[in-house]
Amino acid sequence: MEIEIIGRAEITQGKGPEKVKILKITGDKGETVELEIPEKILYDESLSFLTKETVRFIITDKQLNESKWPLLMTAFIYSSTQDSESGKTMLKASIGGLQLLASLPFEISLNKSLTKVYIGVSPA
Repeated sequence: MEIEIIGRAEITQGKGPEKVKILKITGDKGETVELEIPEKILYDESLSFLTKETVRFIITDKQLNESKWPLLMTAFIYSSTQDSESGKTMLKASIGGLQLLASLPFEISLNKSLTKVYIGVSPA
């Protein structure tokens, strides 16, 4: 399984008292991804591209090369449902207690209920 999105990144305040921000990536094919990121990580100079450029986002079951992905995480997909009205797939993953929520305009089939994946974000 591999999903790649090229889109514009936007960072907003997360919900709750924790110092968590939301990285929202909007693709040109109707995809949206919301990824919770600790605020502290965003201060890293290597991630400054997140607020200035179009980004490349990938979620895959294959391990990613650290040198190619300034932001790299491991997650577990725990929910993938099809919205009957919009036809979009709603994907949910846990990243060590943080959340990834994705709305994708295509269907995804997962082989098991808890799928380990790798998430990468880089300049496009």
